[in-house]
Amino acid sequence: RSPPTTLAAKQLGASQRGSELRAASPWSLALAPSALASNSPEERALASRLHAEEDRAAAAVATLHRQLLADKQETDRLAEQSLKRLEARLGACEQQQLRCERRLAELAGCTRA
Repeated sequence: RSPPTTLAAKQLGASQRGSELRAASPWSLALAPSALASNSPEERALASRLHAEEDRAAAAVATLHRQLLADKQETDRLAEQSLKRLEARLGACEQQQLRCERRLAELAGCTRA
């Protein structure tokens, strides 16, 4: 029995593929254990190595995804802290402006009198 082609494997429903076939990779579909029943030990070893590499790549992607989420959370936290500090400084500047305007009004009243 020859290995299924990528197109034929894609046409199979997920329930028909079973857990032994991996839909994520055309290499996995072509070298699935059920497709290798009559293949040589070298081909089975190659399929096993490909599956291991695929698992390592998936683990690396998952690690990168987790790191991306952690970095995004840290960025959001730092942005929130910066915004709070900026709002505090803006509030202090607004109060200082009000004091300066009152003082200016007092000085203007003194010069008119």
